[in-house]
Amino acid sequence: LKKFHSQEGVDVGMLHVIAMAITGVYCEAYGTEEFQDELALALEQNENVSMPAIRTLCLVGCNLTDDNIIKDVCLGSILAHGNCTITAIDLRENYFGNETAWNLAESLVGNGTLITLNLTGIQLPVQVLRGQKGKKSLDLSGEVYDVDTIVIAGLIRDNMYLSSLVL
Repeated sequence: LKKFHSQEGVDVGMLHVIAMAITGVYCEAYGTEEFQDELALALEQNENVSMPAIRTLCLVGCNLTDDNIIKDVCLGSILAHGNCTITAIDLRENYFGNETAWNLAESLVGNGTLITLNLTGIQLPVQVLRGQKGKKSLDLSGEVYDVDTIVIAGLIRDNMYLSSLVL
């Protein structure tokens, strides 16, 4: 993806292509501001969308912002879909903040496939944080940033197993 950057930032059309490749859904609104709404509607209306078996999504250092991640790549809508096959996401070295972190945490409520999410250099064990692994303690000590803690808070809210979390 790095070769599609321009002086002004990321080529939005290329991000739309990535979103369509991840979902296997073609949208007529490709390259326009209506793309996010069209893709989200297509995913909502068709629970049987057969997403390609993409397991790892690595967008490290792609100059992505809150708008790019949510609106152009449509990552929240993709992760929330029942047929999402992504097990690992790496978004290090990008420029997003709390809004994107919360959107990602919300989209993971119904996601059962994502295993790790790396926002800042710390591999967040998504399934452990959600309580899917029955683990009682977790040590994530190190440099945990605001965006990490927002996602952690969103994931542990329904965890009935975790009794110790070290940040």
